[in-house]
Amino acid sequence: MSGTSLSRIGRYEIRRELGRGTMGIVYLAEDPALERSIALKTIDLAFAVPAPERKGFEQRFLAEGRVAGRLSHPGIVVVHDVGRDEDTGILYIALEYLQGRTLAEVTENGEPLPWREALRVAAGLARALHHAHRHGIVHRDIKPANVMLLASGEPKVMDFGIAKAPHIELTSAGQLFGTPLYMSPEQALGQSLDGRSDLFSLGSITYTMLTGKQAFRADNVFQVLARVTQEHPDPPSAVNPDVPPDVDLFLKRALAKSPADRYQDGEAMARDAEDLLEGRPLATWSLRPEAEHPLAELVVDTVKTTLASAPRRWRWEPLAALLAFAVGVAAVVVAVREESVTPADEAAAHPQPPAVRESAAPARPAPRSPAPAAAPAFATSAGRLAIDFEHHLKSGRLRVWVDGDLVLEEELDSRVTKKILSFGVRKGAVEETLEVPAGRRQVKVQVRWNDNIKTETTAATFKANATRRLEIRVSRVLGGLSLRWK
Repeated sequence: MSGTSLSRIGRYEIRRELGRGTMGIVYLAEDPALERSIALKTIDLAFAVPAPERKGFEQRFLAEGRVAGRLSHPGIVVVHDVGRDEDTGILYIALEYLQGRTLAEVTENGEPLPWREALRVAAGLARALHHAHRHGIVHRDIKPANVMLLASGEPKVMDFGIAKAPHIELTSAGQLFGTPLYMSPEQALGQSLDGRSDLFSLGSITYTMLTGKQAFRADNVFQVLARVTQEHPDPPSAVNPDVPPDVDLFLKRALAKSPADRYQDGEAMARDAEDLLEGRPLATWSLRPEAEHPLAELVVDTVKTTLASAPRRWRWEPLAALLAFAVGVAAVVVAVREESVTPADEAAAHPQPPAVRESAAPARPAPRSPAPAAAPAFATSAGRLAIDFEHHLKSGRLRVWVDGDLVLEEELDSRVTKKILSFGVRKGAVEETLEVPAGRRQVKVQVRWNDNIKTETTAATFKANATRRLEIRVSRVLGGLSLRWK
């Protein structure tokens, strides 16, 4: 019907087209019975699909009307009606007509919102999602384009087209729906979802509002999925100096990889946002250190290689199928420990160190521990730095400095330990314990392999006769270097 000029659909009089996409067209229409303007959303596929698939689209479309129609909240778009035009067979949903701009339009120029405005919007959206979750509805596609900011500044959640509600199955087995940039890790891996998945997506939206940047932006969808499941974005205050450091902790909790470490409901997330707006410190909370998920990396590698030679007609179904298969054939055991995190702890764990002097590289690998003459202070009042580096690199070099002095240089190698889906999984490890002077120390780590050179700096306080363990990881897909104190 895309080429046909329509004057009426159902009882609604068409005024003009508001927008269109691959799934359909949205019109501004008039409801003559109630004398009000509405947004009329219709199905009008922009591509040819077999009848069974078209039926699936139509079922999801009608389910959207039924799902959203069950909700009544000022932060969620109102559904007035759902039906099918008798003359044309067109399916439609009559929605509240909203006048404003989507968050996608507001943030498209890359400029951040004032941090107070961003948190106010986040609090409103969190409460709207809390209402949906209390009714057993998970949106599953929270993104800037599905949030409308009204002229009053109030946000509204739109488009429940792929939502999941009890007793309503909107997607077929093996399909992956949603927007990768704003997916939760469990959604990217094809796992079961609850409301905490939407809260992760809201955290990602909030990051964009605070910084003007997308938290998991990458060159292609496979790298995006790898970042979502494994990588952590830079703290908002490091990207936008106007953002207070306490907001970093708020986003860190919202974007925790494990659902158990996130806000457990939208009400709690809204309260924390409002506490920050009122200048109140956030309550302490427990964060389990998140180990890198090598299975997620392998899944992305596998999918990328497989789809490179796949027919163009393949869409998300094979991706989800491979994700599910790989998750089924491999298990990852992650040892975690509980630690209490406060805003003060967070600030101490991420200081702003002065520039660190890099020593000139020696002609051949240095000893695994510093020579006494090179670091006499290490001999008294010493603490211990334990290096824990598991990696997949076939060859390379690891270098570690403490306060600018080179204390470790080691050649890297690995071996194939298993094969999954015909892909070899390499594993290598460096485990070293070095003496360091007691006190606050800056630790710089550099990993070189192939044409890559990655460097990161962190800091920690060492106590005499005590050990601090530094975990070093290199992402299999993106090649990112990460440091974490254990």
